[in-house]
Order: sequence, then C-alpha cells, then structure tokens
Amino acid sequence: MINRFLLDHKEMQDLDPADRETVRERDARRLQVMERYCYTTECLRNYILKYFGENPEKPCQDCGNCLREFETLDMTEAANLSGLEEEQDGTVRFMETGQKTPEGSR
Repeated sequence: MINRFLLDHKEMQDLDPADRETVRERDARRLQVMERYCYTTECLRNYILKYFGENPEKPCQDCGNCLREFETLDMTEAANLSGLEEEQDGTVRFMETGQKTPEGSR
C-alpha cells in the first residue's frame, strides 16, 4: 500500500505528461512483479531468471519454495465467518457480529 502511495506521489515535474504516464506504467508493472515474487509458490530462482529474460528448464530444487510443500486452501467459508461481506459493486466491508445486513440478519 505504501509502495503505491510513493509511486503515485513520485516527483516528475521535469517530464512531459506522456513521459510521466510511461514512467507510472513502468513503475506499476515493476511493483506488480515484486509483489508476485512475494506470493509465488514457483521456484524463486526461476522467477528471477524469467524476469531477466532467461527461460530455465526446471526448478532449482534448492530455494525456499522448491524445498517446501504448498497446500491450496479454499478460504471462502473462513472469510464469510470472519464477518466480511461483499457488496454488489465488489467492495468488501466488515459486518459486526449480530449486525443486520440489507438482505437480513447474520
């Protein structure tokens, strides 16, 4: 979140509007790649090699992700039990226990 704030408030007065937009788009793509690295379950070494244009043939079998087993969990029910409600417009809000929703009570 703070990374996006810093990118949105980056000083670029010396650039023309078209160049500013190009820099913003480039910075946003770079931030997405860094965020994905933090959450990927694939080989970390290969992730970095792909970023720099290489095409590794197989996982390294030596990084933290290769040495770990991952389990995919469906967290839908847990999220619903936590009091999170999704609105029709896609936003999510927290409902207090016992608070009535527009469709009825919890």
